[in-house]
Amino acid sequence: MKKFTVLLAMFASLLLFGSHVASANDTDSKFNVSVVKSDKMRGDTSRAWFDLKMNPSEKTTLHLELTNRGDKAATFIIAATQAETQTNMAMVADRSISDVQSSVIPSLQLGSNILTVPETKVTLAAGDTREITAQVNMPSSKINGSWLGGIHIQKQVDSSDRVKNGYTNRFNYLCYVQLSNTDTVTKADLSLKKVSYEKKASAGQVDIKLQNDKAGYVADANSEVKIRQKGQSENVTDYKQTNQSIANGSVFTYQVPTDALKAGKTYVADITIHDNKNNLTWHWSQEFKVSMFLPVSGWFGDKLGKNYAWLWWLLALLALLIFLIIFFLLRRRRMVDIIEIVAGKEVQRRVAYKEYKKMLKDGMFVTLAKKVKK
Repeated sequence: MKKFTVLLAMFASLLLFGSHVASANDTDSKFNVSVVKSDKMRGDTSRAWFDLKMNPSEKTTLHLELTNRGDKAATFIIAATQAETQTNMAMVADRSISDVQSSVIPSLQLGSNILTVPETKVTLAAGDTREITAQVNMPSSKINGSWLGGIHIQKQVDSSDRVKNGYTNRFNYLCYVQLSNTDTVTKADLSLKKVSYEKKASAGQVDIKLQNDKAGYVADANSEVKIRQKGQSENVTDYKQTNQSIANGSVFTYQVPTDALKAGKTYVADITIHDNKNNLTWHWSQEFKVSMFLPVSGWFGDKLGKNYAWLWWLLALLALLIFLIIFFLLRRRRMVDIIEIVAGKEVQRRVAYKEYKKMLKDGMFVTLAKKVKK
């Protein structure tokens, strides 16, 4: 089925190719968006996105022009967003600022007030053009690097049109907004936090948790992940990707597909990421162990993709419960030798441990007989 998703003004391409008209001029979306230049722009002012240099606590208003080229009225959803990195190591900015706070480092968790839009929904008549504004409110403290977000515009498509034309997605436009206090361009600096493995149907997946420790982005990156069993030289996975990007200060998990790895074995992940624009390379070699309690798939056919990891844990808990029940039953039924006073004389006899405990509880003077080693 033909896809009609339009994601315009891609940040990486703007950085690579310089000046670019940021408008939705394709024949399917039927709307245009153009950027009105700001006097706060830094660097290349021909960019079709906002790269602003502003002082702490300073405010400014950004302007876009939205045109409906369709032959009937259209409704658009407008949102202020913050950049983050997806699991395929691709930078996006399609979620609200509040939703992204946990996906960036603390210094970039600056709240939703840093970029706001007064109108979140507008309807334009056929052929109409309207100005879209966004308000920038710089924080009172300096930003150590750059904050990256965007103005996200989504055209709503009627359900009748989706059925008629076979649309599978709505149309989107994104104008990035980068906010800085200086002209200095901050470069990214990545750190590895964790490597783990999870079972996916009949295959597997290595989860690589990464963090960009600096408030700078990676616009064009290549990566390679090699997986091998510890003590062996042959790689079970060699996963290479190009044209990747990483958002400012983002915390994300890079997901690498693999064949199913052996339960209980230790593997080594050899990870390399190269920033082509800034000629920076990060490399890590990290061991990780595959759990003995892997999901069990294929009991009803691999096509179902069933995940029975919960069953292993249930069986383990049941086994522990049965062991504890047997232990306490045997403890209560076991026999012990006791010494008690009967008619002023010590008498030794064998009783059940349960009876011995009851005698103590009733206040009777009894003691356990000590075994004499022969």
